[in-house]
Amino acid sequence: MIHLVVDASVVLGLLNTSDKYHKVCKDFWDNFNSSHENNKDIKLIFPSVLHFEVNRRIRTKKRNKEWGKSLASFTKYGGFGYPIDSNLRRKVTPDIIDKFDKLSAMDSIYAIIAYLEKWPLVTTDSGFQKVKEHIDIYDLASCDINTIFK
Repeated sequence: MIHLVVDASVVLGLLNTSDKYHKVCKDFWDNFNSSHENNKDIKLIFPSVLHFEVNRRIRTKKRNKEWGKSLASFTKYGGFGYPIDSNLRRKVTPDIIDKFDKLSAMDSIYAIIAYLEKWPLVTTDSGFQKVKEHIDIYDLASCDINTIFK
């Protein structure tokens, strides 16, 4: 079973057709859907904060007129929520928090989940490169998407 932690930048890139990463995010999504339809055992993991981050960023981009045409919908085969709760808080020690102190608070949540579960993080946010020594990162802006779904 392959688990991939999905950062909000991927969902935003998919939904906003004028985003500079829209094509790679759509290619990622299409490859995932194709893999799922071919019975590959891949799960996308969406930390529960993703919903709030995506909605806040969409509203800000619309207000600043930085949001283009939106995709009406997208299919979320195999997507699973990852709860941000007391179970997660118990696993996170000060030394783990220190590993990710170069990131924003929101980004550190994605990175900590990837670290604790030993799952790769999928993103278009180059800021995660600051912590690449602690987690595996698929940066859709620079990686071959086909290697993710082998």
